[in-house]
Amino acid sequence: NIGALNVLLFGQSAPSNGQCVEAKGTLSGGTTLTLTSLKSDNGCGGGGISGSFDKAQVEGIVSGVVASPIASGTQFKVADQTVVFTSATQFVGGGAVDLLNGVKVQAEGAIANGVLTATKIEIKSNGVRIKNGLADGPANVAQNTFTVFGITVKAVATTEFNGITLAGISAGTSLEIEGSKSGDMQITASKIKLAGGGGGGGGGGSKPELRGPLDANPNSGNQTFQILGVPVNAVSASFQNAAGTTITSAAFFATAKANDIVKVKGTENPDNKILAEEVELED
Repeated sequence: NIGALNVLLFGQSAPSNGQCVEAKGTLSGGTTLTLTSLKSDNGCGGGGISGSFDKAQVEGIVSGVVASPIASGTQFKVADQTVVFTSATQFVGGGAVDLLNGVKVQAEGAIANGVLTATKIEIKSNGVRIKNGLADGPANVAQNTFTVFGITVKAVATTEFNGITLAGISAGTSLEIEGSKSGDMQITASKIKLAGGGGGGGGGGSKPELRGPLDANPNSGNQTFQILGVPVNAVSASFQNAAGTTITSAAFFATAKANDIVKVKGTENPDNKILAEEVELED
């Protein structure tokens, strides 16, 4: 134990009582850490180990956000850890407005009474990807945006373009996009590439793909779910887990939950819905 934290050794040798250590692993329930590495650390300053932690770091998916943007001092979750930020918190890769359910972040700070008060929060990519997605219309160059599947794609100064410019995007342009969720139906693009097939028709007949976090728990009754606001009908789809093993439809809908990363491949309807042929539940 480290204070109130239960540490599962998972094959590691147990340290001595009172020894200062750095423990890394997977946090579950906010109270249990399954170790992946353990080493001595001389940074405790000779003090005893208590239920609070001077330095802590947690990385995972944001949840528990009721209203956006989150106000300073409002609690939310990163993985299973309760987190708050203050006016002094340093943000990297975004800001408080980017703290949305489903966004991946890393938070650093001290833990007191089970709450991590962040000194630094880094907004990380949650692996949103679009492949062979057709632009809904021409790009709005003045606002640096365009839409695919009804999702607003925003280009920023660091966005990498390959084979296309923002001004060159018109209705039906087939694109490959990588980025992060930055709104309910918005992503900030890190890369925008002209798909292999060029213009309309989904890249010369290639099926469009969408990968991102689920907006909510899937509906097993009608075999549907949403990714970034895009409705997906999976009634005729095949399913795989993260290991690439085929699973049943029932297994997918029993396992998948809000904010899980899911990749779908299929056909796009005119009203920006996807009829899925392949569905993969990813890590």
